[in-house]
Amino acid sequence: MGAYFSGKKVSGVVDTGWIDASKYLVNGFKVYSGSYLRYKIRGGIVYFAGIVTPGTDKAGETEVAILSGLPFSLQTNQYSTQPGSTGNLWVANASGTTVTFNRHTSPGKSGWTTAAAGEWLALGGAAFALA
Repeated sequence: MGAYFSGKKVSGVVDTGWIDASKYLVNGFKVYSGSYLRYKIRGGIVYFAGIVTPGTDKAGETEVAILSGLPFSLQTNQYSTQPGSTGNLWVANASGTTVTFNRHTSPGKSGWTTAAAGEWLALGGAAFALA
């Protein structure tokens, strides 16, 4: 039990400061032009900030990893709705050392829609509990 960062147990209110997360991007996702992707851990919660974009179209019902191999473990199946380009919404799912693109929808359309290559997907304000 307890929270771990880079394989070491942490306790109390630890604030790592902002750390670049771009090296953990996978499956063709990249940092959106002019933006950044970073995280910080504070008090057993991981906060993400930044904007990513898929390198290829991602089907709206597809679950595909955005970040993998993170140096900490997240509690299983934590979901966060995030904004995307032109009013779109998408769902981030955090489990273990991975954050996935889980669902995508567009205003005025029914059902799940494709996140087009180059569309921006914010990961700002997403906060997930450490395992």
